[in-house]
Amino acid sequence: MGQINKNQENGKVSISEEVVATIAGLAASDVEGVSGLTSRLASDIKGIVSKKTIGKGIQVEINDESVVIDIFMNIKFGYKFVEVAEKVQSAVETAVESMTGLKVTCVNVNVVGVNIPKNSEE
Repeated sequence: MGQINKNQENGKVSISEEVVATIAGLAASDVEGVSGLTSRLASDIKGIVSKKTIGKGIQVEINDESVVIDIFMNIKFGYKFVEVAEKVQSAVETAVESMTGLKVTCVNVNVVGVNIPKNSEE
């Protein structure tokens, strides 16, 4: 694991987990309502050994030619969490599949915080 290697007619193409994580992070950050990506909760250590943490807020696991992506993010106050999460799932799946040719098995969205504007009017 760690990267996918595809043998092509003219040679080999390697796609690393870091590349997939970068694509996923950019796609997720572009969704309206996402305040930012964040590290996973400190109390949640399940899976740390089996999955490589790639940068802040994204975990990627590549098996054969399929990918599982875990995203940890904050959402802006006032947005519907489920709607934002569904848009993130769709955006990440589309971006990763179109840019890498890999099949995204699932995108797990973990909302770990809400960002409330400091100067919000009540």
